[in-house]
Amino acid sequence: MREPRRPAVSTLTGSESIALSLIATVAAIVVGAYLADRVGGAFTPWLTLAVAVVVGACRMVSLGRSANWETAETATFLAIVAVTFGWLLWIARPTLFPLGSGPDLTHHLLLIHYIETHWTLVRDPAAQEFLGEMVQYTPGSHILTALAGAWVRSNGLHAMHAVMAASAALKASFVFLIAKRILPHESQRTPIAALASISLFASQIYFLGSFAQYSFLAQVVAESFAVAMWWTLTVWDQHHERWLMPYAGLLGAAVFLTWPILIGPPLVVLGILIVLRDAVRLKPGTTYVAKVIDASIAVAPIVIVAVLFSVGRMRYVEIAGTGGEAPIPMARAYGWIFLVLSSAGIVIGAANLPPSRPKGASAILALFAAAILLQAGGLYLFAHARGNDPYMTRKMFYMLLYPQAVGVALTVGTLWKGLPGRANHLRQGYGGPPKRFAKPEAGHYVRFAAVIPLVAAVFVARPLVGAPKSLLVGKHPATSLELEQAGTWVVDHVDPHCVEYLVGDDNTAYWLHLAVLGNPRRGARTGDNATYELTPALVRWLTPGGFPYAIADLRVVPSDIKADANLVAQFGSAAVMKRAGPSSCP
Repeated sequence: MREPRRPAVSTLTGSESIALSLIATVAAIVVGAYLADRVGGAFTPWLTLAVAVVVGACRMVSLGRSANWETAETATFLAIVAVTFGWLLWIARPTLFPLGSGPDLTHHLLLIHYIETHWTLVRDPAAQEFLGEMVQYTPGSHILTALAGAWVRSNGLHAMHAVMAASAALKASFVFLIAKRILPHESQRTPIAALASISLFASQIYFLGSFAQYSFLAQVVAESFAVAMWWTLTVWDQHHERWLMPYAGLLGAAVFLTWPILIGPPLVVLGILIVLRDAVRLKPGTTYVAKVIDASIAVAPIVIVAVLFSVGRMRYVEIAGTGGEAPIPMARAYGWIFLVLSSAGIVIGAANLPPSRPKGASAILALFAAAILLQAGGLYLFAHARGNDPYMTRKMFYMLLYPQAVGVALTVGTLWKGLPGRANHLRQGYGGPPKRFAKPEAGHYVRFAAVIPLVAAVFVARPLVGAPKSLLVGKHPATSLELEQAGTWVVDHVDPHCVEYLVGDDNTAYWLHLAVLGNPRRGARTGDNATYELTPALVRWLTPGGFPYAIADLRVVPSDIKADANLVAQFGSAAVMKRAGPSSCP
């Protein structure tokens, strides 16, 4: 993508230029790979990596050269990214396998495996026998995961957790940048904005549960694009720089190609900013028509990829009304402190509507939160009309967490502004530069501000000590390296269609059956839940004439069964067992 022309003085800070360069490069990989496939090409891993590195580096140099570098902000930004990404990798040690479970994990891995086998998207209709509805699924996260697996000389299963961890780290960093943008302009915005990122960890269910419990791969990745698009609209709302809008369009296109459910809220916010003629603070000499042109630049790429993807695939719309497992929003999912502070912040933002008011920078927070809730309501009505469980409505509360976290920082920043004797007396408004220190003796407030995020970090870190076992979510991953090795042995040595699964978790058996052994999704055995349940599998194994082999988790198999079978291959606590008596393989 050609770099848009920018003014001599950048509206971005150094950390914002880094963040935008990273997320734009990732989004370009998704959109570029999809477009290459549409014209009949293939997105080979190493060529894709070379182009991404060169283009991303050029973009970072270009943006960073004119950025306003702030040491404290840049250090905080890098710390948020490094700590979040590092900790999420650490809790998945040593294998870095996905921590989640559920059938979604297996379904995502099926499409990832297809991509890393062909380096194209699904073109053969016969693939539906093995992929099922994943033939219609938006492939953005699967493209990234397959490419990441190839880049580390492994596969998508081994790269999936790292992709989700990187997405979470980027989301946390953009939450920090958004909070800093909308806080009152004072010297202590950086530590207070860091509260937004830290407070994400206050809700394990909504920040960690999406991948540590359920492995919602597409949702996790799409959230990073959607939050980044929200940040782009926030900066555009403040400065009305047209060169930002192609980035908003690129991010929006990546959202659609990854998980289109999330494209609604940022587009609703953009639409409100356009409909309200005074919503965006126009620079002198600009017109309302210029604002409409800016919005059109952002919307055009989204419309193009939406049309291209939807042709012949309109059945993917049915995903909005499907059912599934997702948590019901409850106060205990957040904690009362988080709920009070976040709700107050959103109310503060709503009180500053419209955005064009002097204090209206925080109004876009309220708009984004309202857009998420509005879409949740629409999804509820859609599911109710189809007689389905409002699964997608509940999933929108994962996205709501991010404006809630920014709301925490806004509440604290507003309270900080009202401290008696505070050193920084602000100009009216959120867009002007800070005034100089009026009272040097009030420097103790500066030191206190630096302590706030540290105290908050200790508070949210206490429940995370001893992770992953201490987490409220996860704890029972469906995948393991040892079982993968046993499944790979089966594929290489015996008929994978004639294998029992003597494992303790139905989702683990489901993963082995489809993603590891490659059985088709269409078939009587695949559709029978008893195929994956331990007790029926043990009964079948004890009945003469059954399947000759079984993949077993030796920790759950009774000792008498292990004694009667032949262990033909063992990988730690996983093994491939052969029946001692007569067997059959239809």
